[in-house]
Amino acid sequence: METGIYKATVIVGKNEGGSLTTVSFTDSSLYHVTKDGENYIVAPSSDISDKDVGRAEDKTESDESGQRDGQQDEDGSFYERQDCTHSIEYEIQQEADPEQDAVLAGVCSLCGDVLSYSYVPNSAYAAFLLEAVKSILSAQEGEALIETQRWVSFNQMVFDAISQRPERAVTVNYRYKGTLYTVTIPAGADVAGLCGERGFCGFRYLDQIFEGREIG
Repeated sequence: METGIYKATVIVGKNEGGSLTTVSFTDSSLYHVTKDGENYIVAPSSDISDKDVGRAEDKTESDESGQRDGQQDEDGSFYERQDCTHSIEYEIQQEADPEQDAVLAGVCSLCGDVLSYSYVPNSAYAAFLLEAVKSILSAQEGEALIETQRWVSFNQMVFDAISQRPERAVTVNYRYKGTLYTVTIPAGADVAGLCGERGFCGFRYLDQIFEGREIG
């Protein structure tokens, strides 16, 4: 660990069938960590002056337009924003979809600065599973079609949806190691017990059971 400003973040997830569907974040205050030989000196960042820390966001060097960083007063002049110890709250900046994890912004509730952006782990996979369930339950025809270029498994929640609509076949078109495959779970198929101990079933395993095939 090098000298710098650090924080500790606790991530709390809700596991449903092996899929992380809900994530909350608890953040510590900011701490200034100084490496001293084999030891480290830790102090709250509020105890460290801007000069000591050298925080880039509080520098007042001119930008390309010749203006100074900081807040603009009513008369058009600029003044330096007072140092903020930052109390970080997290909010979803962009919702997850089956291809992209949700984007989380860390926003200071005191000064409004956006201090970080991060992805919510596994949220895209959770969105894919939810979309698959909706497709299976709401399909108007005799077959539900699920297509993905990224994911290669279902969790128990999807197989529960298949069991709720036994009159429907479910076809999955997916990519595995650069090759496209298709597999159809026929209407009325017994899908109980397909998920392993961890609550997932891979599409390649479905291929073995339901005679999937390569399509490109």
